Formats: sequence, C-alpha cells, structure tokens
Amino acid sequence: MLLCLWGCGVGSNGKAARTGAVLRRLCSNLPGLEHFPTKWIPVRRRKCDQTKKLEHFPTKWIPVRRRKCDQTKKPERLLDFIGLKSALACLRAAAITSVVTATFNLTTPQVQADDLTKFTREAYAGADVTADVWLLYSGVTLAPTSDIYSDGIRLRAGGGYGQYRYSGHRAGDPKDTERRFKGTITYAEALIGYQKRFGELTAKAFVGVSAIDHTITPHDPVALGGLITQGLEFGVKGAIELWLNLGSSAWSSLDLAYTSAHDTYAARWRLGYRILPTVSAGLEAALNGNIDNADKWLSDGTVREQLKPQGRVGVFARYEWSGGEVSLAGGLSNSAYDFEPSEDGFDEIYGTFNWLIHF
Repeated sequence: MLLCLWGCGVGSNGKAARTGAVLRRLCSNLPGLEHFPTKWIPVRRRKCDQTKKLEHFPTKWIPVRRRKCDQTKKPERLLDFIGLKSALACLRAAAITSVVTATFNLTTPQVQADDLTKFTREAYAGADVTADVWLLYSGVTLAPTSDIYSDGIRLRAGGGYGQYRYSGHRAGDPKDTERRFKGTITYAEALIGYQKRFGELTAKAFVGVSAIDHTITPHDPVALGGLITQGLEFGVKGAIELWLNLGSSAWSSLDLAYTSAHDTYAARWRLGYRILPTVSAGLEAALNGNIDNADKWLSDGTVREQLKPQGRVGVFARYEWSGGEVSLAGGLSNSAYDFEPSEDGFDEIYGTFNWLIHF
C-alpha cells in the first residue's frame, strides 16, 4: 500500500515519476486486498481436494449397501426361504403324525384285545317312538363265568316304561261313535341264558319270568270291546339272539322274544354292511304285537275290533367300539291301535335309539 501511495505522487524527479506511473498502472489493475483470496483459494482447493480424496469410503461401502438393498429389493428370495421353512415344518408335522398314527394303529388292536377279556358286564338303554306310542327301556347283562364275548352263562335283568293312545267303538254306544283312551305300560324281566359261538355265528338263548302291566284311562271294559291287554300279568319269557358275520364287511342279526304275559311277542331282523371298521349301515324289519285270543263277538252282536301287529321296515346306522355301540334306526310302520280296515297301511314314521356299553 505504501508503494502504491508513493508511486501516486511522492517521487519528485522524472525517474521517480516514471516509476510512480508504472506502479500506478500496476495498482490500478489490482483491487484492494484481493490478494488474500488468491492466496487462500489454493488452500481451499487443497482442502476440497482432500475431501474428494475421502470418497474412497463411499466407494468401499457402496457394494455392501447394494448387497443389503439387494436382499430387500428381491422379496421373492425371502419368501422362498420362508416358504421352504414352512414346507419343512409341515413335512415334519406330517411325519410325526404318521408315526403317531401308525403306532396307535399297531398298538390299539392289542390293547383292545387285552381289554376284551376284562369286560364281564354290559348295560343297555334305548327309546322307541311312533305317532301314538313311546317307550323307554334299559337293562344289564352279566357274564359270571367268562368275559362278555366268550361262551358262558348269561344273567339279564331289564325293564321299561311307556305310553300309548288309541280309540274305538264300544258295545252299547251309538253307531259310528268312538271312545278315546290313554294307556301306560310298565314291564320287568329276569332271565338266565347261555352264549355259544359256532364259527361266524354267535347264538344266545334266554329263559325267565316277566311281568307286564297295562293301565287304561278311562276304564275300557273288555266285555264291551275294550283292549284285551289290560292289567298286570306274569308269564314265562323266552328269547333267542343270533349274530352272523357274512365275510369281513357284512353281518346279519335276528332277535326273537315271546312272553305269556299278555301273549306278547317281538321280532327284529337286520342286515348290515361295514362302511368303516366301526360304522355299519343297513336295512331292518320288525314285528311287535299281542296274540288276540278274546271273543270275536260282543254282547250287542257286533264284531270285536281286532288288535293288529305292528310291522316296520326301515334303515339303521350303527357305530361300535371295543367298549360298546350306539345305533339309530327309522322308517315306516303301521299302528297296532288303528282298528279301521282302511288304516292298514304303513302310514306312520318310527324312530329308535339304542345304546350299549361293556364294562
């Protein structure tokens, strides 16, 4: 700065003047203090150059960041990995289930076979319903000398209770008139029998005593054409039960029973097919009734209305296991208490439920 000021007018001779002129020209071309930026610019550039030289850090990290991004930008790989793990888990579960099932299937028959020899008693219960009749029954069977499946003596006791409705003309009443009645039935029985196996045929035979009571309200005089099965009667009872295996999948059964108490009889036949080892389905037919031995003619000369047997045809389903069975049946039947000749058809529906357990 001093040089510039001196060159601008301090010199007195010509040489000094010329020197001052040169310095003034030089000073005119140089703005004040700009030499500082010019001095610092290289330094700033060097600092920038140093920061640029640090770019080797991003270049080293970029591939790593790209590899991480590649994993998130391609979810199908992750999904494939998850799907593979799920599939392996399912295969493990299926394998474990198969092993457990196979083990159970292999051991269950032996367990059941061992358990069969422990059952010496069986209890049963059931219900039977039609339009005009319903009945509940139960009982127990004992095998005192063997298990319940083997040959040997059988002791059985049972009983039941039910109700029914009927109507009919009575002697002395106006023509074409009917009375309506309600009946209740109670029965009990005690039997002794024997079970014997003949190859695929299993046969049971029982004999014993039974008591059946029919109570009618209002009073229905038998002499006027009333129901012949009234009051309490005791009698001898006999029963036969047959079971025949027809190969590995089919079977047939026949149950027959008769008691002199009110001359009551019952019969049922079934033909079944095993859809599964424990599930059967098939056809059935039944016949129940009382032998009518009353006088045919009434005191007023009219004919007694005959008590008809009840017939049934239907289907059933049965589920069995080592400790018992349950079955459902249903179909068409006629009514034993429809005395009109025009009502002889199978115009009613029946249903039956049976339950049996061994212990």
